[in-house]
Amino acid sequence: MKKKIQILSVQLLILIVMPSALISQSNYSDNLMLDSLYKNTKTDSPEKKIKAFLSLSNYYFYSDPDSAHKYLYKGLTISKTNDLKENEMQILKQIGILCNEQGNIENAMNFFGKSLEIAKSLNDTLSIISAIGNMGNSHMYSGNYEEAIKNFTEVLNLSKERNDIRGMATAYGALGNLYVHINNYEKALGYYILSKERFEDLNNEIGIALSLMNIAIVYYNTKKYENALENYSQANTIFINNNNYLNSAKCLSGISRIYSYKGNYKKSIDSEFKALKIYKDYEANIDIVNSYSFIASNEIYLKNYKRSIKLLDSIIETAVTNKYYSHLENITDKYRISYDSLGDYKKAYYYSTLNKLYYDSIFNIESDKKFSELEIKFETSQKEQQIELYKKNEEILNKENRNRLITAAALIILLILASVIFFLIYNRAKLKAKQKNIEIEQKLLRTQMNPHFIFNALSAIESFMYKNDLDKSALYLSNFAKLMRLILVSSRKNFISLDEELQILNYYIEFQKIRNKIDFNYEINISENIDIENTLIPPMLIQPFVENAIEHGFSGEIRDALLKISFNLKNNYIFVDITDNGKGIKSTEDPKTNHQSLAIQITKERLGIIAGKKQRKEINFSIQDLTDIDSNLKGTKVSIKIPHFEDF
Repeated sequence: MKKKIQILSVQLLILIVMPSALISQSNYSDNLMLDSLYKNTKTDSPEKKIKAFLSLSNYYFYSDPDSAHKYLYKGLTISKTNDLKENEMQILKQIGILCNEQGNIENAMNFFGKSLEIAKSLNDTLSIISAIGNMGNSHMYSGNYEEAIKNFTEVLNLSKERNDIRGMATAYGALGNLYVHINNYEKALGYYILSKERFEDLNNEIGIALSLMNIAIVYYNTKKYENALENYSQANTIFINNNNYLNSAKCLSGISRIYSYKGNYKKSIDSEFKALKIYKDYEANIDIVNSYSFIASNEIYLKNYKRSIKLLDSIIETAVTNKYYSHLENITDKYRISYDSLGDYKKAYYYSTLNKLYYDSIFNIESDKKFSELEIKFETSQKEQQIELYKKNEEILNKENRNRLITAAALIILLILASVIFFLIYNRAKLKAKQKNIEIEQKLLRTQMNPHFIFNALSAIESFMYKNDLDKSALYLSNFAKLMRLILVSSRKNFISLDEELQILNYYIEFQKIRNKIDFNYEINISENIDIENTLIPPMLIQPFVENAIEHGFSGEIRDALLKISFNLKNNYIFVDITDNGKGIKSTEDPKTNHQSLAIQITKERLGIIAGKKQRKEINFSIQDLTDIDSNLKGTKVSIKIPHFEDF
């Protein structure tokens, strides 16, 4: 049940993340303070209004991100209206940070880019450094580590040019965070130590404490628990002395996990409850859920199952309301263990099923490795519960007299037979449809995982190794693994979010460029009225046509080769256009191969299944040679029309 400790430092050493420190909730316990801020939003001074909106946004940063967004946009409007460029730059950066915090990386990059443009126009070096550093954080969160390293290195070099020791310390910390992300703890530790030394040069206690906490995380993940405990304790003392209670709580949570690993569950619980009290003061909901869940784990170790259930009851509603799916997976598993240990097998089975549903609802790269183990545990748990229930029923039946036993057995057999007959009749048609779906999914998976692509991709990575380009080969190998995981996981689902589909496309196109050695550009355009995180489409619907465009349309020498993919939402339909300026479908058709027709046939079958569920909905696709539209044009256009996700 022990999982790798959360990387607490990722948000703690962000490069000049906030224009001022986050406002502690305790500083606003007196409602007069909030009243004063709201009053300032009504003044005639644009600067005072903006400052008030920024302060309100900081106040609601963790507890109510939607309100934080609202106040930032109000401040942004005032800044633009009054041409206050410095304020506009600052607010754009704040919005980007909030988007990063909520996982909306694409929007975050957009806002950081706008902030960087203004900083350059003002020749504001500090703000330029801040914007580049925050863009590096966005690249890091999205797994684009090569770009993140470029950003953080640029920040480090700019800081060295200015002899900005604080900037250097922060850049070293950011590089440490990046190497923790890719599990290179040796490099991460080196950068964290450099960061700590720079903060010591400045006598910056908070910076020193953050570095100590990061170092503790590295020691924890490399199982050097005594070293981790020592660094956490030192950091916690500094945070308390500086009234930095939220980071103190992070240290207490880290200490709690060390005690739990060492088997001292009572000490672990005491430390986590101290952290929990601080999280509640700050209304940090996700940390509150995490703390309660971890305390429940310790209570399970102590066999206090009723106490564990009570703790889980206090957070389940918050987790559901805020859609903390990864936490819900963990919470439902603890429910299952607790009820199973108490002998309440009905509830244990319910939470076991719910746990599987939450597991299937999330995509977490680290959980891929444990997929088989969790599936085996789930199936084993079901069998054990069924065997246990059977034994209990058998004991009850043995106590009955022979006639009642025969009658009960006969009734049970009749009921089972009737249920089996009903089940077979009812599900016959459904099984045929399911079998058809499985065959299509298998064809699709084989199409995505074709041996030529895998072989050529690995050969490209191997070539970087021969050139002794270890960083690039490690990066490409990591990205290749991510692409394979994305394909395997998405192929198990009927629908995935457009955001997941875009991740697959980006990784896939980049690797096609490497393995085919074709020089081409590509664009992916999404209309503003599409919510990519909540819009659902069939998985890997677009990839076969992208593959045709690259491997067939761009084969040979094509000047200024360009692949365009666009998504538009009109009248509750998603319109997908895949356009290339290659040879065109007429010149690439080859009667000796059925590669293109296979992709087309699979797509027809898949769309036919979707259309069968909603017969009134128009679902189709078409392929056109652009020369049929205009003789001056070259290439192919594929158009796909599917209902918007709300209609599925």
